Amino acid sequence: MGTYLCKMKGCVGSGSFSMEPGEEAWHMQKFGHLPTNCPACRAWKKAQTDVEITCSSCDFTFRITARQIIGWHTHNGIWEQPTLCKMCEEDPNRASRKRNQKTAISEASAFLAKKASNPLDDSLKALAKKMFGKYDKRQLNDLRQLVIDLHRAQMTRAVILAQWGTKPIDVVTDVQFYANLHDPKHGNRLSHIKDKHYRRGHLAGLNARSIDEALQKLGEIASSNSDDIYDFRDSKTNYIVKYQEKTGIVVLIDDSRRFINTEHIVTAYTPSNALTKIGGSKWIPDF
Repeated sequence: MGTYLCKMKGCVGSGSFSMEPGEEAWHMQKFGHLPTNCPACRAWKKAQTDVEITCSSCDFTFRITARQIIGWHTHNGIWEQPTLCKMCEEDPNRASRKRNQKTAISEASAFLAKKASNPLDDSLKALAKKMFGKYDKRQLNDLRQLVIDLHRAQMTRAVILAQWGTKPIDVVTDVQFYANLHDPKHGNRLSHIKDKHYRRGHLAGLNARSIDEALQKLGEIASSNSDDIYDFRDSKTNYIVKYQEKTGIVVLIDDSRRFINTEHIVTAYTPSNALTKIGGSKWIPDF
């Protein structure tokens, strides 16, 4: 009979185990080596399953696999179920920031739900003062981003359209202007709007009989303050997006004045995935 030490640092047995000569011979014949763990630890390993844990600080739910539990038990000692996620263990202030973020989202949602009469910036400043006491520009910008993220993640199209109206913008509607405006894919901007969208029926909702009339009607959408026109910003290009709910047409407008000293139409069409862009991260409400 041989006596062996269990190699598991977190051994759940007595730390050693004995084997009869017949058992030793069987293990050598079947596995080519003797067991490294005691029977109690071998049974414990087979019983392990994945565990889901909710962090007590930030409420983040994470999973620890049976393999990770066994690995810890083998190399470090007895495994104890953690109460904090790894990020909160490494950064104790993270939980506090997460709580502030939850408060900010909840408060921002309440502000917007009430459709406060104050301008949004005033509401954000009041909220920042409540949360931080003295606050700086960075904290105010962070709070603004939280509100944007809230809309990206949670707000439906109907709520978004109810919250924001439109700001009239005067854009150029002269056909010759767009014929002279360079476009990298189509040569000039007029060809882009005319060939890619107007002739393919993407602007059918305008009921325009010519590209000249189509440009005039697109200009009317940009300059109108109608209740069915709403403003967004394209998060990638920073273009203004005018969305007309009645026709489903969007007009993208460049108001940067970087190269041309006037607001002008970049493109216009009827998107098939407008709701995805509005409710997602592509188009965000234009504050």
